[in-house]
Amino acid sequence: MASRSLIATLVVVAVQSPLFAIDLVHRKSSDKTVGGEVTKNTREGVTVTQQVGMKEEMVPAADIAYIEWDAEPGPVKLGRGSSTTGAYDEAIKQYQEAVKAVASSKEGLKVDVQFGLARAMARKAIRSGEELPDAVAAMKAFVNANRENFRYYESELLLGELSLASNDFASARQAYQSAAESSSGEFQRAGKIGVARATLGRGDVAAAKALFGEVAALPTGSPAEESSRLEAILGQALCLLQEKDHAGARKLVDKVIEEAKPQDAAIQAEAYLRQGDLLASDGANPKAAILAYLHVDVIPEFAVQRDMHAEALFQLARLWPAVGEADRGADAANRLKSQYPDSAWNRRLTGK
Repeated sequence: MASRSLIATLVVVAVQSPLFAIDLVHRKSSDKTVGGEVTKNTREGVTVTQQVGMKEEMVPAADIAYIEWDAEPGPVKLGRGSSTTGAYDEAIKQYQEAVKAVASSKEGLKVDVQFGLARAMARKAIRSGEELPDAVAAMKAFVNANRENFRYYESELLLGELSLASNDFASARQAYQSAAESSSGEFQRAGKIGVARATLGRGDVAAAKALFGEVAALPTGSPAEESSRLEAILGQALCLLQEKDHAGARKLVDKVIEEAKPQDAAIQAEAYLRQGDLLASDGANPKAAILAYLHVDVIPEFAVQRDMHAEALFQLARLWPAVGEADRGADAANRLKSQYPDSAWNRRLTGK
């Protein structure tokens, strides 16, 4: 009996010992975390070595949601949480504190904090349309300094988004092309879709449509790949909209809405926005356009897509008065102003 008690005590002491401190890798594809020490960190993923048995497990970069690093300080957790909820002003402050707090920590944690700060700056700039040059500079600095980090391809995709928002289509294409050259199918597809968006941005509609078509035609073997297929189809619809083929664009948008799964909330929300755009384009059916935009306003899974919700409120503020519902239009405008004061859509509505 005494020996059992001694063994139990030794186990507790061992687990609480710094020798058993662990990094936790949270995966996108599973609720199960991978625990151990991150012993290898490359652009293709991280290798986690379990401290009992020294078993190694490689987690692909595209499947990493985030890493909860051993002994990470409070500001890191706060910054991660604020970023998740879209509170980017708070996230930036918290990550700035975290940069100081991890100055003497291991390299993996320090680099991940730097990425968190750059990502929060990027997301804030994309949402507001302001401070884009600073966000681009921060993300470029991260990319150039961390080409063999698991965040590399994700940072290139963010740099592509920033460049698109800045109307720098050449830089966007370059960043997205880097992601398209990954060994990961998920990053490849995201990069190719980004290249197509950059191509569309510079006005080459035919080439963009062909690029979107290539991704849409690829076989899918996972939920992430299926989401990419739907995103590419939506891109094809945008091209048809540019070509004034509203019937063809509407058919593809409806296809995306019909085939989207619950995990595709962001794609489905964008599809409803584009459906609204198509219905509103000729001014003949504002009520149907309103119904499309309302999906993004009233369905919780869509409304949490903050940038898309802001766009929906902007459109509703404009369209409700056209059907004799001025009060509802004013309500949409007020909610846009109160919920998304820094949004480019709010500035577009108010002219400020």
